[in-house]
Amino acid sequence: MTSHPRTPWLLRPWRLRLSAVILFSVLTALVSRLHAQETQRTFNIPAGAAESSLPAFAEQSGVQFIFSANKVKGAHTNAVQGRHLPREALEIMTAGTELRVVRDERTGALTVDRTLAVAVVQPQAATPAAGPSSEDTVRLPVFSVSAQQESPYRAGSSVSAARVRGEINETPASINVITREFMDDLAPTRLYDATRYVAGITEGRGPTFQDRVQIRGFENNNRTIDNFLLSANSNFDEALVDRVEIVKGPNTILAPTGSPGGAVNVITKSPLFTPRQEISAMVGVYDAQRISIDSTGPLPGSGKFAYRAIGAYQDTDRNWDDSSLRVRLINPQLTFQPSDRTNVTLKYYYSDSASWGDPRVLVDSSVTDGATVVKAPGYSRSGRNGAEDWNTRTTTLHKVNLQFNTALSDHISVRLAADYTWVREFGELSQLNYPNTSNRYNPYTGQLTPDTIWTAPAGTLDYAPVPSPFYDPTNIPRISALAIGSSQTFSVQNDYAATYNFERVSSTTVAGWVFTHAWSDGHTKTGTLPSFNLFAPVYGARPVYPDNLTTNTSERSDPRQLYVMEKLAFLDNRIIATGGASRVWVKSTSSNLLAGTSGKLDDYQDTYFGGILAKAFGASYYYSYSTNANASTLNNQPVWSTGVQHEFGVKADLLNRKLSLTLAHFDITQDNVVVPNPEFQVDKTVPQFLRYDLKSDGWEFEAMGTLTSNWSLVGSLTLMRARDSFGRRLRAISDHAAALLVNYKFTDSRLKGLSLSLGASYTGSQAVDAPPPVTVLGVVAQPSAYVEGYTTVTANVSYRWKNYTVRLTGDNILDDDYLYSPGARFAVAQAPRPNVRLTFTTRF
Repeated sequence: MTSHPRTPWLLRPWRLRLSAVILFSVLTALVSRLHAQETQRTFNIPAGAAESSLPAFAEQSGVQFIFSANKVKGAHTNAVQGRHLPREALEIMTAGTELRVVRDERTGALTVDRTLAVAVVQPQAATPAAGPSSEDTVRLPVFSVSAQQESPYRAGSSVSAARVRGEINETPASINVITREFMDDLAPTRLYDATRYVAGITEGRGPTFQDRVQIRGFENNNRTIDNFLLSANSNFDEALVDRVEIVKGPNTILAPTGSPGGAVNVITKSPLFTPRQEISAMVGVYDAQRISIDSTGPLPGSGKFAYRAIGAYQDTDRNWDDSSLRVRLINPQLTFQPSDRTNVTLKYYYSDSASWGDPRVLVDSSVTDGATVVKAPGYSRSGRNGAEDWNTRTTTLHKVNLQFNTALSDHISVRLAADYTWVREFGELSQLNYPNTSNRYNPYTGQLTPDTIWTAPAGTLDYAPVPSPFYDPTNIPRISALAIGSSQTFSVQNDYAATYNFERVSSTTVAGWVFTHAWSDGHTKTGTLPSFNLFAPVYGARPVYPDNLTTNTSERSDPRQLYVMEKLAFLDNRIIATGGASRVWVKSTSSNLLAGTSGKLDDYQDTYFGGILAKAFGASYYYSYSTNANASTLNNQPVWSTGVQHEFGVKADLLNRKLSLTLAHFDITQDNVVVPNPEFQVDKTVPQFLRYDLKSDGWEFEAMGTLTSNWSLVGSLTLMRARDSFGRRLRAISDHAAALLVNYKFTDSRLKGLSLSLGASYTGSQAVDAPPPVTVLGVVAQPSAYVEGYTTVTANVSYRWKNYTVRLTGDNILDDDYLYSPGARFAVAQAPRPNVRLTFTTRF
């Protein structure tokens, strides 16, 4: 007798909504106790050289601020902390120094100048000016994020909402930033290991490729790298990552044709003008045995060129018997900065990775009718389960990225970026071959009957069951799949940003265009292998391939985008209105070279974003509306699947902006999802494809930052309901998730330099399959089974002494043997075994 998964008491529907309301009330009560004037901002700037303290003021003040590097050279400023008006904070910093505060009458911008007494000693500052000259103005680049952070775990700004730097708490959308410091403390082996602590994000299908994650109930199969989409199958190497920015919901600007759940934008490391070298070596049980190097600094004899060189090599065992992972990575970079207004950065990436494909397990055929999954007999947790040792995916990547940023004036900045990516992928996978399930759904009830097929006499709908075991563990058919593909993508992005401050309103306008040309080719062969006995495994077989290809395809596409975004701030940034639109053209040709057929798509769609944000009682309250669209074809006609999100929430900064709290409610719909019509198999007069909608809505709560000089945390809670238009739960999507990571750093004792981290992430139950919309009799088909919710616990201990760091990391330390990441009943992943890794790092 099977049992249905039981929803935890706190997560049952009415208690789910009550919990969200209580969280919202607690948060509102907390931020309302922050007694501060709404026009003030929080500052935390230590005393120091003006060249470093004034950029920090520009970042934290949120107002237009420019200054002359030559005029402040050699000056020192005072410390300023707490809540102040921007000008008041600047007055405190310059009080008793040779600097004075000036407001530009023409632009309204704040600046600083030398006093007359000092001007006698330094003639170049003798003539006071309303603002600094264009030749030596220091401007924080609007198309890149600032290195300044309020705490190691919290970044205050992001560039992923509209390709231009903006304060997270002044953006009417849910944005998360995974800082490099957080990644270092966590020591992740892939991006998901870090993003699992973000609300709304759970494991995607296929943990070993594409950095797949589920965001707000929708699968994200790709990620963007420095604003450019990367569709290679291999996971992106964490050695290249400076930070990860996640914008949840449809992204009109960054990813107008992406997932409606959100976009993951990886900001890579760049050259620094401060010398720094780092060498790291890792050993461990598996997914370890790695060495990496990261060297950056100015080129010798030049103050205008900086370099960075990153390299990594890894050759390690994987979680499964006789499995391996090999990675080779080279990343040289060069920056040319002729002035404080202009910089050009060139980056080249080469990576070559070969990963043994993760074997999946089959759900026992006795589990059906929505019961909890039990894996079929014969499968072992760390065994190869019928996969041969040549079962490998290989990805070779060449990527060249060029970024040019300049300020045309005090108000207008330009970004021009180009990216070329060449990918070659080779995969040879050995797979257990199970029967198709399409004729195993009871046409009268919609329930899957794994060991029964349903047949009807020709020309009738009088279906009857016929016993047919789904599989025999002592004699499972096997096939091999050989896939070879290559792709090239060339893309250009050109963005313009204009910022003006008037007496009562400030305006930021961002506009730009994108052109992409992509072409790809691929072919596959399907081979045969001897049948397999799970109870008496014999390995070493090689596949036999036919002379003819199974598939041979080619695709060419030229997507284009034109966008504009406007941000207006009123009442000293207390009311902020944002609106934008993007037009996306999709032009592509797909060819089936075996059949001699091709299909074309040439159409366009408009997407929109709008939001309003208000600051009161120390918090930001916002509402936003956003859309995106994906194009496909149906009966040779273009069909756009549109994602639409309504979101409202509140964001608050506590403890001098070191800790952020966020509560958000989202409601996302995606229409025109195209799926095959199973009834077409028996009745050719009905449509071959069906269209239906997806919907996901819920609440998210997040806390991120530093509590004290010792304690830091990242925590989240997600209460969500993701369903299709038939009311069914979606495959691999969990309605509930929670995560918490706590870090303690010893700072003032004999244990100074020691850091301890403990993290746990919970993912609720998930449907294991995606049933057809309806059976041949029009009855809605149902998910057949669910994996149970599971919790993963990690721990990290590190010790830093001078320039040396030793880190011990433990993954799944409680050895929870769970099932997860279901792709189908025969493709469910098993929990990895506990893993311990030791990393030694030296910096000089």
